[in-house]
Amino acid sequence: ARMASQACCDSGPPVPGEYKEIGTYEKLRARNSEFKCYVTGTVKPGKRVNAIILIYDIFGWNDVNKNVFRVADKLAESGFFVVMPDFYRGNPWPLARFPPSSKEDKKAFRAW
Repeated sequence: ARMASQACCDSGPPVPGEYKEIGTYEKLRARNSEFKCYVTGTVKPGKRVNAIILIYDIFGWNDVNKNVFRVADKLAESGFFVVMPDFYRGNPWPLARFPPSSKEDKKAFRAW
């Protein structure tokens, strides 16, 4: 079974992004755990705010995948308050192992 679309395969390997994010990194606490979030946009005291929780692909955020920050910042420029949690807690699926081709990688991918 194919795990990536033909368009993904045809686009070539990822290249490092050069985008410099505008927002800040904050810690989000939930029960006995905490993780990092990228936060961008403005909240004015006493004013109603439209917020977005931005969810990204399996590669998370890293030096190659800078577009997720660009999307968050563009949404903030349009008036939204954007929170992008690091759901993978610094452990996204490695680009070098996608699509998983070996039996071990396929097993690890399903377990991940």
